[in-house]
Formats: sequence, C-alpha cells, structure tokens
Amino acid sequence: MNSCEFNVNAFGPEGQTALHQSVSDGNLELVKLLVRFGADVRLANRDGWSALHMAAFSGHQDIVLYLVAKARGGGGGGGGPS
Repeated sequence: MNSCEFNVNAFGPEGQTALHQSVSDGNLELVKLLVRFGADVRLANRDGWSALHMAAFSGHQDIVLYLVAKARGGGGGGGGPS
C-alpha cells in the first residue's frame, strides 16, 4: 500500500492555503473535505485574511456558516479523516 503525505495547511506561492483558495472559488464541498483532513480554519493568508474573512467578503454565505460552526467547535480540522 502506498502512502502519500501532504501538508493541508501549506502556503502556496500566492500566500494562500488550499482552504483559502477553495473559499475564494466558492467550493463548499472542497472546503469541507480540506477541513476534514485537518485544514486549520483560523490560519490567515499573507494579507492577514482568514478563510472566514474571505468567504464573507466574497458573499459565500454557505461557506461562512460552515466555517463559523467549525471555528466554534475547536477551530481547525479533525486532524485526519474520520
């Protein structure tokens, strides 16, 4: 069995994590998947914006509600799939 490790909270060349990019794209399903695999909803991008800030600014209400619920439940993701 092959295993692949990936730091879900890594910052790309644009100064954003995969979570930030998914929020920017309005992709709720990918946001949920990333959080499930440990994406930290509290991380700020290089401009100081959290995923929640980006979702609110972009008008992605469904993502805002999801991220608020996750932040209240402990902030980051679950540390791995469940």
